Amino acid sequence: MRMSGGVPLPRGNGAWRVLLALLVSLAGCRARGPLGDAAAVEKANQTAIADEQGFPARLRAAVAAKGAGYLPRTRHKNLDGTPRYTNRLIFETSPYLLQHAHNPVDWRSWGPEAFEAAKRRGLPIFLSVGYSTCHWCHVMEEESFEDEEIARYLNDHYVCIKVDREERPDIDGIYMSAVQALTGSGGWPMSVWLTPDREPFFGGTYFPPRDGVRGARHGFLTLLRELADTYRQDPTRVKQGAADLASAVRRQLEGHAPAAVASVATPGLPDAAIIPAAVKSVASFFDDANGGLQRAPKFPSNLPIRLLLRYHRRSGDSDALRMATLTLEKMAAGGIYDQIGGGFHRYSTDAAWLVPHFEKMLYDNALLVADYVEAYQVTGRATFARVARDTLDYVLREMTSPTGGFFSATDADSDGAEGKFFVWSDVEIRAVLGSGPAAERFIRYYAVTRAGNFEGRNILHVPTPDEKEAEGLAGARAKLYATRSRRVPPARDEKILSAWNGLMISALAKGGAALGEPRYLTAAARAADFALTKLRVDGRLMRSWKDGRAAQPGYLDDHAFLAAGLFDLYEASFDSRWLREALALVADTENLFADPAQGGWFMTSGRHEKLIARERPTDDGALPSGTSVALLNALRAATFTGDDRWWVIADRASGALRDEMAEHPLAMTDALLALDYRTDLVREVAIVWPESGGPAGAQSLLGVLRRTFLPNRVLAAGAEGESIAALATVAPFVSEKRALGGRATAYVCTRGRCDLPTNDPRELTRQLTGTRSY
Repeated sequence: MRMSGGVPLPRGNGAWRVLLALLVSLAGCRARGPLGDAAAVEKANQTAIADEQGFPARLRAAVAAKGAGYLPRTRHKNLDGTPRYTNRLIFETSPYLLQHAHNPVDWRSWGPEAFEAAKRRGLPIFLSVGYSTCHWCHVMEEESFEDEEIARYLNDHYVCIKVDREERPDIDGIYMSAVQALTGSGGWPMSVWLTPDREPFFGGTYFPPRDGVRGARHGFLTLLRELADTYRQDPTRVKQGAADLASAVRRQLEGHAPAAVASVATPGLPDAAIIPAAVKSVASFFDDANGGLQRAPKFPSNLPIRLLLRYHRRSGDSDALRMATLTLEKMAAGGIYDQIGGGFHRYSTDAAWLVPHFEKMLYDNALLVADYVEAYQVTGRATFARVARDTLDYVLREMTSPTGGFFSATDADSDGAEGKFFVWSDVEIRAVLGSGPAAERFIRYYAVTRAGNFEGRNILHVPTPDEKEAEGLAGARAKLYATRSRRVPPARDEKILSAWNGLMISALAKGGAALGEPRYLTAAARAADFALTKLRVDGRLMRSWKDGRAAQPGYLDDHAFLAAGLFDLYEASFDSRWLREALALVADTENLFADPAQGGWFMTSGRHEKLIARERPTDDGALPSGTSVALLNALRAATFTGDDRWWVIADRASGALRDEMAEHPLAMTDALLALDYRTDLVREVAIVWPESGGPAGAQSLLGVLRRTFLPNRVLAAGAEGESIAALATVAPFVSEKRALGGRATAYVCTRGRCDLPTNDPRELTRQLTGTRSY
């Protein structure tokens, strides 16, 4: 979904008429008087649940089960510290939903019970979607959902539903599309008004609580009143407008493939010339001073680093390489990178990558590691290797569960302020490092001043990078890290998501191979084992795991991202378990999510809950779309197995995306990685070592592959004899390969046409160099 804009509805559309009418009515309205005190809110809560026998006792039991050390996240507490209010979210495992379990709002999770209650009571639904580390979600909670007057109005006039967008991307995608259609933009928290049939009739993002707050003409409470009145007074008009808007959402999300795709035999593949055109478009918006695109805020994903590196490889275009490396340099030197602890914050609020939004997301760090590792392979620059290594070390140290899976995110806020955990005064730094030359050296390198650059304190950054100087300051950074660890840390979202764990398994596998770090491969294997055991229920991959429970059947991105991670882990470790599991997940992806009519895949399986639309995800944003990754997985499966069925599946999916790729290439840059693969000389590389000697003798050949940027290939390896024979059952291109002359031997083939086998690393390097021009 392109967050920069929505799908404009025609002016005759019913939803558009409803929106205009609502805006007109709001223009002249005035806020009404107070609606009651805490006792009234409590009464409304109890009325709402009176039909559920024993429900208050269940709520009390759920709170008691949290234990004596439980700290309710609310300002409404009894004298003994227990929460004054508790709602149904107390039964959930999502950290985001649990954050709202003690709001005075009678929240419910998404499910049939909530919609049945809305129908029974004749009320509209207020849907709030966010995630646990979202700063403005916290602001709206404090201002509105913790406000007893607003809570009472919500409880009396709406059925209120909370959704964690990270656990339910399907719901998030559908209603974000509606919000974009109505407002032209979107974000979180997302606020949507629905009919009991799940159809949206009004929406937005953050709303200030009352008229005049933060300069708002109409506050949240005013909106609630006017929308409830409109729903009550003219339900037919609202429902017709909602139905029209839902129809527009379906058209946008379900899409229509090019006519040529109707023929499986002639799918009409996208033209490889789309890739040079996309790079040219990137160049026209490139920020030559700071890297990235000419905009603020700046997200790392805005610039397609991996696409630029691939284009440079096949075209020799030095400007593509310059854009990629300059951006990576500037990010690594900026405040968006945690100079003390490693890892990247979510985005920069300014054009120079200096002032970040301080939350850290697992997926951002996984994707950026892949960028830095590939750039290291292309350039050999130590800076890129260091940043990749330090980011992976941060993940292993701070984002890894004792189970082996990876946590989702950490908050921007800590100790009541955004960024407080990460910023420094010069006095604090001198107190840790002393008043001698060591402190002065650090202060100079990281541009620390008494005035600071962020609310009187310093976000550490490096105006003049110097890798030797950075290495010399490692001890100072360690001391400051130890001091920082004693501060109140940002909250951590400890749910484990299949999709995001798949991305981090890929990052660890690529980093472990390219950087020669076996501990990263060990961590990747442990996480993969966790995903394939704990995140599966009755053989079905689930979306998330928290507190010993796997929840929600997995989506397209869960299957696709994990399969990609397992392919990468196999190519780094040569444990055939991972290859077999990757191929099984690719098959599951096709069986569960395939669109047989158009090609490609849906976000949800055919067995999923029926929503107002079934999305076919295509746009690549902060995360790749499940479609883009599934497409590349199908191509890798075709290359590994030699099964033409996967070429057909991949080509139909590509054909379905052909027109959209041509029209909006920068919205589909991960799909272009698959197009780059499909149109290149894709190599099948096999390394075989003597059965008695083990893989140690193959390290010189494997070293060539680890150092070489060769994205469009598959790699398989093993000992000759039984090991290679077993591997050949899933990767036939290794069949009958032998270690010639008792030495490790490399075989390089392209669609079955092979170069001469070699034991010589220099000859292997030569065989890997050819490309196909665009």
